[in-house]
Amino acid sequence: MSERKECRAAPTVDRASWMSEQEFWSLIERTTDPDGSLGQASRLTEHLSQLTVEQVLGFDLHFARFHEVSAQGRLWCAAYVMLGACSEEDFDHFRSGLIGRGRAVFEAALADPDSLVELDLEVPHELQDEDLPFATADAWTRITGEDDEAFWQTVASFQDLPEPAPVHLDWDPDDPDSMAAIVPRLMVAYGI
Repeated sequence: MSERKECRAAPTVDRASWMSEQEFWSLIERTTDPDGSLGQASRLTEHLSQLTVEQVLGFDLHFARFHEVSAQGRLWCAAYVMLGACSEEDFDHFRSGLIGRGRAVFEAALADPDSLVELDLEVPHELQDEDLPFATADAWTRITGEDDEAFWQTVASFQDLPEPAPVHLDWDPDDPDSMAAIVPRLMVAYGI
């Protein structure tokens, strides 16, 4: 029976040196499937597994920050229209998939959620990605030999993101006019 490795303490180097924002987006771009996010998490895990533990943690910090930044009511409206309904969990997966589409799509959607109409998706659910946030934990286990619980403990020991604030919805799913004020082109494209 082998001894279990002790949980790694968070590295003490400057977190900004772990991975730059440009490196983060470059990895996302290299693993993006132009036809959708199917399989992106496994491709990303492969790429991350070739990096250092600090770089994997740096990637996770960026992902968590972008995921939090995208928790916006206007973007949730776009997701609701595109998906036909959108729970909080669906919105989490939607935002992960949006990050997985790359910097240009992500930033355009934050600036104007109605820009998502330009993706011209036949199956809007393809934009959702529930696996992408776990690519870092999978890469961590490959690199360290530790389980994913050790990864989440390590992340919790240094991640200083504030508790997520509730998303303010300035639209009502029972009021199509309130949604049309935010995403008029998506409303037309998705027949609402």
